[in-house]
Amino acid sequence: MEQNKGMQPVRIVVIIAIGAALYGVGGLVSIPVFANTTIKPAMAILALFAAVFGPIVGFLVGFLGHWLTDLFAGWGVWPTWMLGSGIVGIAIGMFPAMSKNCVEKGELPRSSIGLFILLAFLGNFIGYMISALLDFLFFAEPMDKVITQQLIIAFSNTVVIAILGTLLLLLVVKRNKSREGLTRDEEA
Repeated sequence: MEQNKGMQPVRIVVIIAIGAALYGVGGLVSIPVFANTTIKPAMAILALFAAVFGPIVGFLVGFLGHWLTDLFAGWGVWPTWMLGSGIVGIAIGMFPAMSKNCVEKGELPRSSIGLFILLAFLGNFIGYMISALLDFLFFAEPMDKVITQQLIIAFSNTVVIAILGTLLLLLVVKRNKSREGLTRDEEA
């Protein structure tokens, strides 16, 4: 988590708390599409925090945020799907290292956008596949149901992240670029 090396532990905890709260509360706004399966625009928030702050923050924002959604949504807490959201956060959290911290530098080339979307897909596909299999094994959920849920979630979350997540990332890049300009002006 190279980009977090200089951050104070208290600051990281605050970032995780804010990210989890935003993702958790945002997860209450969703579009039902299948049995206990929704499209959540809040996935863009998870993707943003993971892409900016790395895999540990991404995991905790995903896991804790999903727990908050489950807690307040009324359908019960599902640790298997909390784990899936955490895995999504880990996968997208690899973005800073793999993109050479382009967002921090105020840059977002097309290749990095492609990488961001690819990591989102892999995280969603693998993370929620693990969730589905655990539901089948531990909760005796029907395999066809959990695989259908997993596929819907993997693809719809990737689309949400590709659109909303990329827009949020572009806003952070713009902010970081303007900050860099201020730093250069102060040095001159």
